[in-house]
Amino acid sequence: MPAYRAKRIEKPSSIERIRLGWGHDWSACNAPVTRLNSPGAAAKKTVRVDASHHLSTEPAATNSGNSWLGLQAADLVERLQRWEADLDAREAQLNARTAFQEHLERQFRFQRQSAMTDLAEQTRSIEQIQAELKIQARRLAFE
Repeated sequence: MPAYRAKRIEKPSSIERIRLGWGHDWSACNAPVTRLNSPGAAAKKTVRVDASHHLSTEPAATNSGNSWLGLQAADLVERLQRWEADLDAREAQLNARTAFQEHLERQFRFQRQSAMTDLAEQTRSIEQIQAELKIQARRLAFE
């Protein structure tokens, strides 16, 4: 899964332009345009704003805010679902590795127990052969 990268949304430090609408005819506007963030803007006392432009800041801001919030929520849901899927895959992998490790441990214990049983049987048989050899050596010594 790719690492989460936070996307920081920068607020503009100042207003550079105001979009008045798609159908606006800019050729009819002959007055000089004053940028609000220009250094000389503070010295000028008047700023021209045409009355024919209807700016609806409240609904547009609310709509764009709601749509932005909806997009942010959808993005968050998508990221959380990817994260959940990744965690589920990791958990399944971990469970498989754990099961395999437990299988290896059981197999090792069984092999060790078998080896210990075989060793004990071989020790008993050697002791029995040693006892028989001692008996045979005594018989041969007295004959």
